Amino acid sequence: MPNKYNEIMSRVTVTPDMHERIVRNIRSADLTPQEKRYLRLFDHTKRVTYVAVCCLFLLIGTLVTTHYYHQDDTVPNVKGPGPELTSHGIKEYSSLQELVAGIGFEVNGIGDIPFEVENTSYLSIGVETAQIRYSGVNNSLTFRISPGTNDNSGNYEEYGDANIIQIGNEQVTIKGNQGKYELAIWNSHGFSYSLSLKKGVSEEELLSMIKSVR
Repeated sequence: MPNKYNEIMSRVTVTPDMHERIVRNIRSADLTPQEKRYLRLFDHTKRVTYVAVCCLFLLIGTLVTTHYYHQDDTVPNVKGPGPELTSHGIKEYSSLQELVAGIGFEVNGIGDIPFEVENTSYLSIGVETAQIRYSGVNNSLTFRISPGTNDNSGNYEEYGDANIIQIGNEQVTIKGNQGKYELAIWNSHGFSYSLSLKKGVSEEELLSMIKSVR
């Protein structure tokens, strides 16, 4: 067997060019153990990930800063005098006098309210409806007045009790359930009026409130 190997090797001829290529390949070969190559690749990936995360945070910070800069620049925090626009077509006033000046016709507040009032708000809805809302712990009352004869209450519930009563020259429609009334609608001198309550009151209490604005 050794003689056969020696015979084969004696026939192999290595030219100078072949020798140079072999040496060059050996020098350029990566003889690093496989485990170390994996560690080196992991370190490189970790560095790339770190740089990417830093760039992402920098981009987010720039966008947020730009957003708040433009927001502060276009919407100055300045509140001027006059009514506050709460939504489309609805304005809030600080007093009954301001409501009357804004709506353009006389509005009287409600008297003889049968519950303790803790807060009163004044609104104009559109250009023709004035609203006063009285809020208390156990009940609330919404009073509306507008030119014309249409029902401006916005209350379309079905009630078990519906009566028409005469107060002076006006007929008043009152509605409620089981002797407790939550709604009153009437017309007077070219204006439409409505009283809406969260909780029903007696007919006597309702009529007393109606008479207070006539």
